This record gives sequence, structure tokens and C-alpha cells, in this order.
Amino acid sequence: MKFLTAVLVGILCVTQANAHAAHGKRHDVIEVMQNNGCKISPEVTQATLAKLKIKPDDAVTMIGNLIAEGIIAFDTDDKTLLLLPPECKA
Repeated sequence: MKFLTAVLVGILCVTQANAHAAHGKRHDVIEVMQNNGCKISPEVTQATLAKLKIKPDDAVTMIGNLIAEGIIAFDTDDKTLLLLPPECKA
């Protein structure tokens, strides 16, 4: 729960400029999740974001937006991200 709270606080602190920068990489992150069984662990998330050159602040914004839009959600471990239907076709 602490992790989720930290993410939500981070989302509130990120600027609008960062939100625009992260938006361009949304499709890439969703595609990675689709190719990974519709989920992504914290370790894979960090490696993926680094590979896609997404800054940490931008990542927080993007993940927060995807959660708010009902595209992804946290698994019961509060760490793993799950891609939800209809984006997840598994």
C-alpha cells in the first residue's frame, strides 16, 4: 500500500510538460506488456523504461494516467502492473 501511495503522490507532483513527454511512449509500454503476458514486474518495468528512454517523472505520469484510464492496474502484490482488457487480449 505504501508503494501505491508513493506513486499517487508522485503523480500529483509531476508537471504538465512531463505528461506530454511520456504520452508519446504509451504505445511502446502497452506493447511490451502485451508481449509479456499482459503484466510487467517492477524489475522489467525499470529496464523497459530505461530502454525506451523514459524519465522517472514521466514514467510516474504515464503509469498514473494509464491507471486512471482503466488501461492498467496493480496486481495484488501492489508492485506488478497488469494490462486490462481490451488492451490485454490474452
